[in-house]
Amino acid sequence: MLGKRKQGKRPAAFAKFGDRPKGKKKQQPPPQREVEDEEILSDEVASDIEEETQKQVPERDDPSRYETPDEKRHRLAKEILREQQTLLKRKKQIEDDDFFIQDKDEPREDDEEEEDEEERRGVYEDAVTKALQEKIKKKKQMVFKEVAAGMSRRFEETDGVLPSVTLKGHKRTITGIELDPRGKFLYSISKDSSIIKWDLNTSQKLFISLGRDHDPSKVGHYDEILCLSVNYDGRYLVTAGKDRLIHLWDTHNQKLIDTMKGHRDTIQGIKFKLNSNEFCTVSSDRTLKLWDAAERAYMDTFYGHQAEINGLDVCGENRMISCGFDRKLIVWKLEEESQLIYGGHDYSIDCVKAINPNAYLSGSQDGNISLWSNAKKKPIYTLHVPHGEGNWITALGHYYNTDVAASGSKDGKVNFFSPVIGKESSLKQLFTVPSEGIVNDIQISSDGDLAAWCEGGEPRLGRWFTTKCKDQIKLLRFQ
Repeated sequence: MLGKRKQGKRPAAFAKFGDRPKGKKKQQPPPQREVEDEEILSDEVASDIEEETQKQVPERDDPSRYETPDEKRHRLAKEILREQQTLLKRKKQIEDDDFFIQDKDEPREDDEEEEDEEERRGVYEDAVTKALQEKIKKKKQMVFKEVAAGMSRRFEETDGVLPSVTLKGHKRTITGIELDPRGKFLYSISKDSSIIKWDLNTSQKLFISLGRDHDPSKVGHYDEILCLSVNYDGRYLVTAGKDRLIHLWDTHNQKLIDTMKGHRDTIQGIKFKLNSNEFCTVSSDRTLKLWDAAERAYMDTFYGHQAEINGLDVCGENRMISCGFDRKLIVWKLEEESQLIYGGHDYSIDCVKAINPNAYLSGSQDGNISLWSNAKKKPIYTLHVPHGEGNWITALGHYYNTDVAASGSKDGKVNFFSPVIGKESSLKQLFTVPSEGIVNDIQISSDGDLAAWCEGGEPRLGRWFTTKCKDQIKLLRFQ
């Protein structure tokens, strides 16, 4: 029953505000609202007040700011699905107007006509949907390709004598190469500070930069370039090295777009994220930094290695893997801001490649190649000294989500093998091709039709040993 609140007597100690010890200044009581006949509100009145209060509370400006990574992926997937469904409907309407035109003189029952139209539209929609899904998967490198068998068969058919091309243009050791996503061009960098764009059809070279040679009036790097990467559509090229600068290039007109700074020591690895204009860099300052090429901006810094970082590769959406002088592999979960740390080599790990989101390859100064799974902290298989005792693994080559990989050293050969992941994991040897000098980088095309590597007289990151060899690039065609 609703009623007035009972007013009880005050305790004697608090009877009046004026009852205070003498000598102390009188304090004014805090202002209070006069309450007359305070009543307990009924449910109906309380609900009305609550609704009115909710109307006055402003909504959040951007609800996506409070999303978890899983909620964000779910929301983006729904948006993509809605866009694809809208496109399909528009395309069907256009084609239906042209194709599904019935002859007015031909008698036909309405029910049969509707059934036939629904059947045709259903078949058409399924075909288009599957084609779009396949295209998206290929674009995102999500489809696993088996190319090892075709490369091995081609090698056996030619008795190992495959068509090859030698590219020459750099004056000093070539430290890295990168294939264009469309397979038309090859980019190379060198310790002479130059960058070259090669046409794979004509073998013609186009200098993007000759380096500044400590001359500020020129465009480009003024010290050794040690790493490069091309984004998913081939529009952007990023390069970095000993001058601690990141140069962003437009591959269409070979112009320098911007120069970004942030690392305090030599940058030894750089890589774009999958299907993104964001990229990461690793340095001797033990940090991994995230950048945005489209916005030309620095984004974040991550810590984890206890010594200089030697290499970097992408191992999934919003994931990177790095290797370092501390003999560790670290998988960086960029959105979650967490890490997975692996260890197993006896000496510095100089190169790393991701096979797929769950498996990786590493090459070390101990001469071994290790196969890793994200489910175990130790290697699931180790190939001991495939290039001979005392020969470091100076390069690894692999195209993401394929079944073929390659390794190089200073023993005059490039080994091709196939990673086998399962109960009996292994690195199955395929074939070996001759090389010269020290192999610093290896690239394999997505379809397995082309393999390329750079060879020279010095290792990529130093001069611990040297050989008398011309600095050049070898192209091997398996078509």
